[in-house]
Amino acid sequence: MQLQTTGPGAWTRRDKVIAIVILLFACWIRLLGIGSQSIWQDEAYSVVVARQPLGTVLDSQVEDSSPPLYYALLHFWIRAFGDTEASVRFLSLIFGVCLVGAVIAIGARMFSPYVGLIAGAMLASAPLAVYYSQEARMYSLTPLLALLSVYFCYRLSENPTRRATIKFMAATAALLYTQNYGVFILLAEALYLLSRRKVSRDARPMLALMGAVALYVPWLMIMARQAVKNTTPWIPKPHARMLFETLLHLSFKSWRLPVSGMLRAMWGIGLCALGGVAIWGVYSVLRATRAEGEAARRWARQGLLVLSYVAVPIVCAFIISQTKPIYVPGRYDTIVQPGLFLICALGLVSLRPKLLRALALVVILLVAVLSLQTYFERYNKSNDRQIADYLVRNAGESDIILFTDLTITPFIYYNPESPLETLRFPRSHLGWIPKAAFTDRDEYFEDQYRILTRRINTLWPEKVRLWVVYKSEPAIYQRLLARLKRQSWLRLLQSIPFRMGDNVDNQAEAVFVFRITGPPG
Repeated sequence: MQLQTTGPGAWTRRDKVIAIVILLFACWIRLLGIGSQSIWQDEAYSVVVARQPLGTVLDSQVEDSSPPLYYALLHFWIRAFGDTEASVRFLSLIFGVCLVGAVIAIGARMFSPYVGLIAGAMLASAPLAVYYSQEARMYSLTPLLALLSVYFCYRLSENPTRRATIKFMAATAALLYTQNYGVFILLAEALYLLSRRKVSRDARPMLALMGAVALYVPWLMIMARQAVKNTTPWIPKPHARMLFETLLHLSFKSWRLPVSGMLRAMWGIGLCALGGVAIWGVYSVLRATRAEGEAARRWARQGLLVLSYVAVPIVCAFIISQTKPIYVPGRYDTIVQPGLFLICALGLVSLRPKLLRALALVVILLVAVLSLQTYFERYNKSNDRQIADYLVRNAGESDIILFTDLTITPFIYYNPESPLETLRFPRSHLGWIPKAAFTDRDEYFEDQYRILTRRINTLWPEKVRLWVVYKSEPAIYQRLLARLKRQSWLRLLQSIPFRMGDNVDNQAEAVFVFRITGPPG
């Protein structure tokens, strides 16, 4: 196994040209169609929250399940550049391109320019990374901050200066205030620093980590309360197959991408190549721990940190999810995506002969690019823009628009000053569906239904039509529609189905229009 030690001076002109080409490709592919697709439910929530005054933004996230940093950044971005579909997604594009650049630079500094370039090329063409670079959510910022935190942790462990301490604490605190999974990165870094205690007794790295925890304590108490309330009841209990799904999403599959038989075959080939080089990368790191010489020991330390960065968050999330599900393949686990590609790059640079190395790299990149082509040709995010336009064109002052909970957020995004009377079922905070809505308890449904009918009663007879923006999951919405159809004070006038996008679990599928013939009884 060849060990390569490098620094900034090890870059050749060819390496720099390749790095620029990778970054230009990453930027170009993330710009394609960035504003063409409809804003969907979660994106709409991001923008609706970020439009508010900054203090209200922070208060909103106290009730949600996500920390507030991304929403605060989006707040200032919207004030500067507006809130069109392309504009609100462009902030994520910037984070996504910066992530590719960071992988290239950090891979080169920790291992070699070749490692950085390989990992950067993989990340630039990974469909899921492209998807989240085109979405107004925090999932391109999170892996960027995670990678920076891990890198600064390494720098701090090697040379614990004041500057390194500040960089580590800043990146780590920013990560923790962006996504709750950042806690697992903190745990991975703690394990690494504890393993270094045999080599260095310097307490400053561990004190810096404790300082980052201290900065996070205010939000940690809020997160503990959120965990008790369970603001993510929609996440199922995990099973072993989800680990495979994580690998597939991080490498070749974008969120909710329609899958054909040909695509499955390509992914099978790609996963064989990527899984093989990842396993070889892990083996190379473990083998380096037994090698002689300072270069080998440093290479092993760096490799072990990256391994911890990849493995600890996935394992911890999977274990915790056995009692409180938080593990969603293809979403929160993107926090480890840069580390996975660094491991793969380490495996590739250790492969012999060179022809096998080149073949594996070509297969991985080719499958990723073909998956990207499928994503751009076939993926339809949602139908929310169409529904919002339909409601504005056809509903009037004498109508009530009843949204099945979070289907309201795209409508608010597209029509923030609409005069239409709107209601939600069940009643809840804007950013989440109550846990009880995912149960089949009669008392909860009846209570929410009474609240709804009392509100409609106060609006009748000025309001004579009820428009129901309908989605079928969770089942409480099916019960609602069935109940409304049986009421003597309502008469169904028409139903308007809409072509569903590929993110089918998170969008409305039809609008039902009822005539209110009398006071709700």
